[in-house]
Amino acid sequence: MRRSYPAALVALALLALVARVPPVLAQTSIVTPVLRGAAAVADGTLAAPYEVLGKECYPFLFFEDDKAKGFLVDQLAGVSTAEAPFNVRYHISNTTYDGSLHLLETGDYNMAASCFTRTIARELNIVDFSWSSFSAGQCLLQNRQNAPFRLTSAFFTHENIEILAALFLAFVVFAHLVWFCEKDKNPDFKGDGSYSDGLWHGIWFCAVTFSTVGYGDKSPITSAGKMTSLLWMIIGLGFYCLFTGTLAAYLTNSTQVPGQWGWQDIRDNNQIKVGTTAGTSTLARLLDSGVKVPADRLVDSRQAAYAALKSGDMDVYVVDWPLVYGDMRRGAISNTDLVCYEKRNDESYGMAFPQNAVLHPGLREAMSKINAGLIAFEKDKRKDEAFSLYFLAESEVSGAEEDSGDVVREVLHWSQTTAIAFAVLACLVVGWSIVAARRVHRERAERYRRREAGEAEENTELNGGVAKTRDLLKLVASLESLEQRLVAAGVIQPKLSALQRLKSMSPGTIVARAVAAEGGGGG
Repeated sequence: MRRSYPAALVALALLALVARVPPVLAQTSIVTPVLRGAAAVADGTLAAPYEVLGKECYPFLFFEDDKAKGFLVDQLAGVSTAEAPFNVRYHISNTTYDGSLHLLETGDYNMAASCFTRTIARELNIVDFSWSSFSAGQCLLQNRQNAPFRLTSAFFTHENIEILAALFLAFVVFAHLVWFCEKDKNPDFKGDGSYSDGLWHGIWFCAVTFSTVGYGDKSPITSAGKMTSLLWMIIGLGFYCLFTGTLAAYLTNSTQVPGQWGWQDIRDNNQIKVGTTAGTSTLARLLDSGVKVPADRLVDSRQAAYAALKSGDMDVYVVDWPLVYGDMRRGAISNTDLVCYEKRNDESYGMAFPQNAVLHPGLREAMSKINAGLIAFEKDKRKDEAFSLYFLAESEVSGAEEDSGDVVREVLHWSQTTAIAFAVLACLVVGWSIVAARRVHRERAERYRRREAGEAEENTELNGGVAKTRDLLKLVASLESLEQRLVAAGVIQPKLSALQRLKSMSPGTIVARAVAAEGGGGG
């Protein structure tokens, strides 16, 4: 007898199919929203006041003197016509963005308006969204580092400051060593005999050698000086390679410069202090991508995040770029201090309705008319006017482009690091000027003392000239000795020197030739 189990097989297939349904779909129940109170009065004609829950989000929705204003208000005003007026009554929400969306479940509001990001999780579990009201996305808000001064900032990292300190110490040590080895036998390093002048000659020699310029105006002549110079060449080459490597790393990867971190950096580098606003879709997106955001860097408002960036408690604030541009427009922050880096444009905002709003006749009709109004607003010139009003600076309104990426111009400024670098340079110049002034003052005081004591003034230039004259005489003596040896060997014919020829002349001949030479030179 043949047996078949079609019913059992079908039942098992259905069980397997139900088991594979995602939990978020399995928990979704199709229930018609129930409105109550003033929200229940609104119908599909949009004539009765619609109760709208508004979460403040400048420049999309904000309140001044209990009156709603903003980009979304202008959009909803475009839905209203003389034949079909759209009356709206706004209610301020003081909770988070997700909390405001959950308030629609109470049935007290017909819809919610703010910069609500349209996400799949919200659409499945909390609300129904309208057509896209604004194309948006996140950016990495951080302290600005302008391109002309990024190279300066690249050198003033923590590691390079240590290199600079070690290099300065090496300069001072080797300058002392070279000067100490050469001061008694080499007039190039002696100077005026003072410690400061001798050390300056040593530093100059080390700088010329380190930079591989090699002017040749100073060179060691003692064995100890040559060994010290050789050691400094090797050590200086190591420092030179460190600086070259830093420059190469900057040119190959500009995101390594402090203050210019990208999305890959905040995912891979846990040392970067990343923050965002609590209760937003941005936080969920960061956590899903593996970015760690501790609780102490979850802020309640953008103003708190701006203060944290300024104080250094936060390195990067992940936020929707339209909100930042709106704050720049009203002067809450300055685009010369902060920059929206690596802006994305992969999300959109939308009006929120109670879940399964299409099952409610009044809400379904409202959604249909609002969607039609949003599409018409997207193609209308009123969008450009509203965009210029809430996002563009006054100086940019006349030549504004429709592309939101060109909203805020890049304004060059002096970064804080550059200002510190120039301040340090100014201090060094002032310090060397003070040392030079004290040196001149001491020399004048010494001349005054010698004059009062009746002593002969010391002429450092004359002493230096005498030393060089001695060296020249030694060279002349060496040449005369060589000439005598060549004459003795019969290589060259003997020839009277200029001094010997002068001695062989009579005084009258000398005077006559001198007068003739003077007369010829006068022509």
